[in-house]
Amino acid sequence: MLAVKAIQDGGILRSANTTKILGISAVIPLILIGVMPILTGGHGTGAFLPACRRSLTNASGNVVDGSWDRAGWTLIAGGMFLAAWSHVRF
Repeated sequence: MLAVKAIQDGGILRSANTTKILGISAVIPLILIGVMPILTGGHGTGAFLPACRRSLTNASGNVVDGSWDRAGWTLIAGGMFLAAWSHVRF
């Protein structure tokens, strides 16, 4: 609490610089975690394919194309609703 008070008493410039430093120090590890597997080739593309294959399969497990029927539009509308719901700020 005393450290925060000292930063705030230093004025808006000190507070902005402290916020900038804390923000950068939080983002750097996230960038390293996200970028390093791509640069080193350590990511496996096989991990992404089962999710894509399972999304549009029929009862026998064969991959099928999506359709633009009522069920397809319902799926699209539901996805857009979830995206909008997650973006709402209260």
